[in-house]
Amino acid sequence: MKKLHCAVIALDGAFAASVFGPLELVQACGRLQASLPELEPCETSTEILSLDGKPFLSASSYRLPVDGSLKDLPRGSVILLPGFGVPRVHRLAELLKQHAPLGVWLKRQHDSGSTIVAFCTGSLLLAEAGLLARKRATTYWPYADFFRERWPGIELDPDATCIEHEGILNMSGTICGVDAALAVIERFVGKESARLCTKLMVMENRPPSELRYEMRQPTVHNDPLIDKAVNWIRGKLHERLTVDDVLRQVPTSRRSLNRRFKLETGEGIQAFIQRLRIDRAKILLETSSLPLEQIVERVGYNDASALARQFKRYTQLTPNQYRQRYGLTQG
Repeated sequence: MKKLHCAVIALDGAFAASVFGPLELVQACGRLQASLPELEPCETSTEILSLDGKPFLSASSYRLPVDGSLKDLPRGSVILLPGFGVPRVHRLAELLKQHAPLGVWLKRQHDSGSTIVAFCTGSLLLAEAGLLARKRATTYWPYADFFRERWPGIELDPDATCIEHEGILNMSGTICGVDAALAVIERFVGKESARLCTKLMVMENRPPSELRYEMRQPTVHNDPLIDKAVNWIRGKLHERLTVDDVLRQVPTSRRSLNRRFKLETGEGIQAFIQRLRIDRAKILLETSSLPLEQIVERVGYNDASALARQFKRYTQLTPNQYRQRYGLTQG
């Protein structure tokens, strides 16, 4: 099983969203991997570290807790570095001097093999530590002139959104922590997972026909009986399932099962199974080049026309249209 441990370095002045947001997305990725049999499972873990293990003061002056200090970082971690917010330019030199010990620590971590992902003013900390020397880099655009003047040996491209070299990802923007997390997920978990996480992040801002993947079914249920039933159903989507098939797996009546199922999932059993089949078909259309006939078999439909009818009902697209628009092989 893949493993991914991410640690955000929380400095005073950092945006709270840039500290907590990336870790939320990495954890969501782990849950997504566990819920979809088509994806290789990945054990994800996260933590927030401050210089001394004490709470940090966010950009909005909230005193927020952390999990430990820099010395607590496990070996092989991915380090996310949002920097110290967006102070006025005249304060940058002072702040960089104040965080010189952090620069030494970052260089030591990089030398030991850790990947460092910097965004917002984190790129300034990398440059000050010498980790961007004689390389191409990007930064938050209001600091471009300061960057060029202080580090003339670095080729600055403030229009670039992400530049990667030798275990360092250098990103522009202010609170682009979500972009940073997606970049980490793509590199350490997989492109398919990053694509799905992207969809989860933009789902509410898209019209119905654009909601390619819907995480309607919870991955953890409060009712152990329903959790058992759902896990069994997931493993049998390639078969012609009936309510009686499900009842044989759980000790309850048909009426009780329907009631408890709707309470936990918001849908009846048959509707839930139908949605799981469509979601499974979406994943296969996105992440594989399997012929439609094989996908039909894997999601338990009798023929391609039956799948196409239900697929269009849920997505407003045919399976072929969906693959052309959202399949990984389409670009």
